[in-house]
Amino acid sequence: MTIEQVMTELAPCPFCGGKAELIDLGDSRNDSYVHCTTATCEVQQIAKYDELGATRAWNCRAGHASSSNAGRRNLAEAKKQIERLNSRIDDLSRERDALREFALAALGAKP
Repeated sequence: MTIEQVMTELAPCPFCGGKAELIDLGDSRNDSYVHCTTATCEVQQIAKYDELGATRAWNCRAGHASSSNAGRRNLAEAKKQIERLNSRIDDLSRERDALREFALAALGAKP
């Protein structure tokens, strides 16, 4: 987005990629907010701004949908890696225990 667009056009929801909507509640200076129109999205709304402030705050949040989706993919990959590492730790623990038993048996066999 260009700087002009960041200031005036609403970006998609940074969490689900859904359409964003600007709501103006009245005449006061801080009565506008932006929210995601996707029913299943749990995104918090950006509130208590004038229209321009609400738009800018929404557009400057934690990235756009593509970066949020990439973050979710990275998190899923990190969880898989943790599972693989935990499995490897379990394997190494069993190997250590087997070697310990072997060593103790070998030492016990000596006169």
